[in-house]
Amino acid sequence: MLTLSSSLFLIAFPVGLIYAAVSDFRRFIIPNWTSVLLIFGFILAFLATPFGLERFAQHLAMFFVALAIGFGLFSLGLWGGGDGKLIAATAIWFTWPDMLSFLLYMSLAGGALSVLMLLAAKLEPALRKLPGLKGITLGERAINAPYGVAIAIGALLAFPDSAMFEALVYGIV
Repeated sequence: MLTLSSSLFLIAFPVGLIYAAVSDFRRFIIPNWTSVLLIFGFILAFLATPFGLERFAQHLAMFFVALAIGFGLFSLGLWGGGDGKLIAATAIWFTWPDMLSFLLYMSLAGGALSVLMLLAAKLEPALRKLPGLKGITLGERAINAPYGVAIAIGALLAFPDSAMFEALVYGIV
């Protein structure tokens, strides 16, 4: 039973993720407000589900685990701070079984993104010769892939099979 509020949450989640991915790809910046929006969106969406406090604690646990991993990767210089915040703000939408799908899809998307960025960097000299692409610079992007793109792709692929999605669309607990 899809309600107007459920529909808004189902739209807000992917829109927030897509905005973060595009921003990360274009400028290597994931605005803090996108992560805050995803967290507040989750809280409002959760209130529209039949889930109880125990389930909320499970979602919160995924948030804190993802936040710790994200900031661990940031402290090692493997990720940006925005990536660490985005993965936590995204992970809160999942519980453990669904989190595995999200992490699998995100990892596959991250691998594909890295390969594509390296290929683009190798092709950069040839691309610069094409009309209209003279100012293109991909070297930095090949080294620092915008991982917010992979986070968004992973979440968008995993979300339709998640318990949160089913609760919002069908009212299933």
